[in-house]
Amino acid sequence: MDVIIVYLRDGIPPEGRIEAKTLRAKSTRSRLINDKLYKRKFSVPLLRCIDHEDAYYVLREIHEGICGDHVEGKSLAYKVLRQGYYWPTVFDDAAYYVRRCDRCQRFADTPRALFQELTTLTSPWSFLGIKKSFATIYRPQANCQVEAVNKVIKQTIKKKLDALKERWANELPEALWSYITTVKSSIGETPFSLLYGCEAMAPVEVGISSFRMEVFDDEANQDLCRLRLDIVKELRAKSQLRLALYQQ
Repeated sequence: MDVIIVYLRDGIPPEGRIEAKTLRAKSTRSRLINDKLYKRKFSVPLLRCIDHEDAYYVLREIHEGICGDHVEGKSLAYKVLRQGYYWPTVFDDAAYYVRRCDRCQRFADTPRALFQELTTLTSPWSFLGIKKSFATIYRPQANCQVEAVNKVIKQTIKKKLDALKERWANELPEALWSYITTVKSSIGETPFSLLYGCEAMAPVEVGISSFRMEVFDDEANQDLCRLRLDIVKELRAKSQLRLALYQQ
């Protein structure tokens, strides 16, 4: 990255013809703003390029920081990109970090599948003496959704507390925050964005400023928030359609 910074700032390419051509190709989607290197991507306008030392801080803060939720490697990498950071090995580093996380390994979901094939019962016994009753839930669309959400929150609290289980009430707000600021595959958005129309500012962006922190303007931000609120109903409708397709 230092070579790209020097090239964008001073316009001095490497001496070799092949090296100079390669550097020009790599720097086409790069921008230098206030001596900080940013890369143009498709998910967000500009991602701040950081070195391996800062990358470790970003991974640690997002994975197990104040609002960390100990997600798996791919989800962790996606959260890094959505918060506005980039380095060439972000996915490999995120997967390696999760594999080295002690709490993620000790509290990982245990496979419940048997190690041998199930035996089919050709003559099952009938349920003798048991009266069968049918019940209808109040809201069929929300069937098992509350249980699924509670399962994720419980897993997050378990990993954050470790042996100090009596402090679960203190960790609950952070677990809820990490849940609502994580993209859900069933709706394609974060619950926070569907509620407020924009993404939340993460604590990691205070330690290492992202692009939106660098160019933040309070008045312009208020105007954009109001504009986003005008289209939030459309985002919610699209999420409902995606959820309906996801449940089929």
